[in-house]
Amino acid sequence: MVIRFDMRSMNHWLVLWIGFQLVGSVATAQVDFSIPSKELSKLTIADPAAYRDLAEECSVVRKSKIAQNLAVRLYLIAAKHGDEKLRRSALRGMIHVARSDEELRKFKVLAFLSDPVFADLLLKKQRQAQTIRKQNSPNKSEAELSPRENLLDALMSIRRGKSLRAQRLMRNAEVKNLFSQFNELMSLEEFNAACLQSDIKDSTLYKIITIDLKLRYGDDSSEPPESDAAWKKVFEGKLPAKIPKISFETVTEFNPEHSRFLNGRWQSPNG
Repeated sequence: MVIRFDMRSMNHWLVLWIGFQLVGSVATAQVDFSIPSKELSKLTIADPAAYRDLAEECSVVRKSKIAQNLAVRLYLIAAKHGDEKLRRSALRGMIHVARSDEELRKFKVLAFLSDPVFADLLLKKQRQAQTIRKQNSPNKSEAELSPRENLLDALMSIRRGKSLRAQRLMRNAEVKNLFSQFNELMSLEEFNAACLQSDIKDSTLYKIITIDLKLRYGDDSSEPPESDAAWKKVFEGKLPAKIPKISFETVTEFNPEHSRFLNGRWQSPNG
């Protein structure tokens, strides 16, 4: 008997065999992960790029919480101690390995605050997403919107210098009635007067934003600053305690200053 091999059939089975091997290796990589203690012990902030490189290797192991936590920590250290180019790369990596939606938002805020180029990129993507949503969703008229939505629109309009639109929206009886709930903060007369100002005072702007925040998120138990000096503290970064400050030190549970891995523990380079 003569057995003849079809070359095309052989190629077909060869491709299948290679495919099974790759799937098996990926599945193993997703499940099996041990902390690379030897590689970690060699890391030093004198070479922050090495943290980023090892983080990239860990980030591939998607189904291991240990690997994901380690990737976040390594990216964080690289972003904190690296130059502008490395920081941008590490921040991008952090966004890709975020462990929750809340953490993803924090990482994006940190990237926005830390890197002007990254900030422009995020804003561009956000504008593109907003444009797509507008194209895919039907526009509602003011009559179809709730009083809350129209009041938020009015508050936003006055901040954008669209005073006529803000005044028109405020003429609606239901919008006026809702706004009257904030009389202790700002009266309707004050709002209309602000519409006539070419440059809104800090104290007035604070009142408008406070009403906006209360409409969106409810009452804040903290005492609101009422003077111009108190409002300027917000611009200086002295935010109310209820709003957590986002920085390299607070964005995760990891301390980026603990960059030395020794005897199975992360610690400061100085011991």
